[in-house]
Amino acid sequence: MSQPMKPLESGATNLPTGITTSGQLSVYAANAAAGIRDDRDLEKKEIAHLNNRLALYIEKLRFLEAQNRVLENDIGLFRQAAHIHSGKITVKLQNYPSSQLS
Repeated sequence: MSQPMKPLESGATNLPTGITTSGQLSVYAANAAAGIRDDRDLEKKEIAHLNNRLALYIEKLRFLEAQNRVLENDIGLFRQAAHIHSGKITVKLQNYPSSQLS
């Protein structure tokens, strides 16, 4: 149930606080609205800046992950080559006369 409206005092309006009878914002309300608008604009700029930093971080992370995969592959190739060559060296040393090794 809605409550009955109180009669307006003389000179009073039924408008929200901060609105004048001409429908314009009062000076106080206009200043408050400008402050809120400025704060929102600043927050939008901060969020855009943080979003750009995050995008750069993710891009760098992906680059480093790809570089890591390449390096891991290279290490695997070097290990295989070292294993193959160590076997060849062992065979050559076994076939080499022991008198020449000292």
